Amino acid sequence: MGETLIRTDENLAAQMHRELGPFEHLIWLVDQWTPRHFILVFRIEGSSLSVENLNTALWQAQRRHPLLRTAIQDGNPEFVPSSVPISPRVVRRAHNTQWLHEVKRELALPFELGDRRLQRVALVQGEALSELILVVHHSIGDGMSAMYLVRDLLKSMEGYELRELPPRLALEDLLCSGATAPMNQPQPLATSSTGGAKFDRPPRASLQIFEIDPGQLDCILSRRRQEGTTFHGALMSALLLSVPAQETLHCLAPINARKLIPNVSDDFGLYISSGMATLDRNAKQDFWSLVRSARQQVMQAFNLNVLHAKAVAMASVVAGRPNPQTAYERVAQLRLQRGVDESRQVCGHA
Repeated sequence: MGETLIRTDENLAAQMHRELGPFEHLIWLVDQWTPRHFILVFRIEGSSLSVENLNTALWQAQRRHPLLRTAIQDGNPEFVPSSVPISPRVVRRAHNTQWLHEVKRELALPFELGDRRLQRVALVQGEALSELILVVHHSIGDGMSAMYLVRDLLKSMEGYELRELPPRLALEDLLCSGATAPMNQPQPLATSSTGGAKFDRPPRASLQIFEIDPGQLDCILSRRRQEGTTFHGALMSALLLSVPAQETLHCLAPINARKLIPNVSDDFGLYISSGMATLDRNAKQDFWSLVRSARQQVMQAFNLNVLHAKAVAMASVVAGRPNPQTAYERVAQLRLQRGVDESRQVCGHA
């Protein structure tokens, strides 16, 4: 287990110990079939990043965010306190694309079941420029969480103390107070580890890279403001249009649910849901009309009743003891059907 996170002469920070919520449970389950962890890379310029300073900042971040010092206990999965610190893997920065090689390595390396860390950190250390790579198991966090973690690490390295946050309930329970009816979540059945099970694992996805020139980005941002829409909508639409030879395409996109949750703003956790944008090539829309339509479709999911219904559906899926592949397929069917229904509602009100 290595060095413990909290020394015996220190006050113990508030610990996370609860069952996984339906969405967290689903991600944990599906990750065993096809890894769902994600990565955020940020670059620090000006001087070499001290490993000692980084270790102190990571320790403070773990003290601040309870989910960063948990493991997932198998069976009926639950978060349990873990004493394992986040220790960065340090790599010498040999060239400008060294970080990309490390990202590919981390994407190919799944998280193991059991009392293991649910995050990894790699430091590509150079003399005047370094990249820090954050790798997060998706059951404990989302992209916004990773951005907040970057902010906290930088603040700590600048000498600020980080305030500790209390353990939080799962997204579904936090949302339940705003729903029109209690969640009435079905109780999951006892499950066993799937470590020895056989699945038809999907082929490993290849890493696709594209860059947007700063000048082009400025033009896109200026135009999207004129069109009254978002950059996110433009990316979704460009992705849909780039896929050939299909009349109808669907794009699943994340939405940040933090604004709907009282007292949760910059906590590290899984506080997202998703919406579905649909492209009908027979509709003959111009690009920016498609952008507005895609954004409107996705934002249909930004609704307490919709989120509540999704939570109930996911709870039903994980309560049925599916294997990881079956869980993925069942939720994909539910998402597609709901996305099509929401898309029809948008079109019907256009």
